Amino acid sequence: IPAFTRNWLMNSGRGGPLPVEPARFDVAVLLATVVAFGAWLGWSTSLETGVLAAVVAVGHAVRLLRWRGWRTGAEPLVWVLHLGYLWVPVGFALMAGAALAPEVVPEAAVLHAFAAGAMGTMMLAMMTRATLGHTGRPLIADRATTAVYLLITVTAALRVTAALAPDLFGTAIALSGAGWILAFGVYLLAYAPKLCRRRIDAGA
Repeated sequence: IPAFTRNWLMNSGRGGPLPVEPARFDVAVLLATVVAFGAWLGWSTSLETGVLAAVVAVGHAVRLLRWRGWRTGAEPLVWVLHLGYLWVPVGFALMAGAALAPEVVPEAAVLHAFAAGAMGTMMLAMMTRATLGHTGRPLIADRATTAVYLLITVTAALRVTAALAPDLFGTAIALSGAGWILAFGVYLLAYAPKLCRRRIDAGA
């Protein structure tokens, strides 16, 4: 994410601060992340797990801020990476809530923040980027691509909402499922033709 962000900022001629290079802080956060996941698997409702998850959530939020994602608003192909990563600190914040107050935050909310949120968003982000790059097209998101990013984001938010708010479960889960199908459906319609043709720079 910081590498793609740095490249875009430099290639677009935008001055100002660039994403911070990886440092010991990043290594510490990643190591703490592994420990937090292990603690959650073994002692999901302990005080120690909740505190550790909260610390890791803050660490990932700081990493995200250091990558200057707010400077990429003009290009969805870049800001979606930051949006996808945002689900990581959100997921750990929910993990802290599930450990410290399981009657309020169910474990399902944690799973869906990581799966539908972080993984779902990042998969579509990289699928679109890779398709454009490996077919010789400019790394610029069109309206369909932007719609895919917005749909998957809303879908993930609805899925987490369904876990957090039992009264809204039926509606939220139905809308989330429809949004998920629509997001990947739009991707298929917009990108299948690109994947089925020869590379642009190959003379197609």
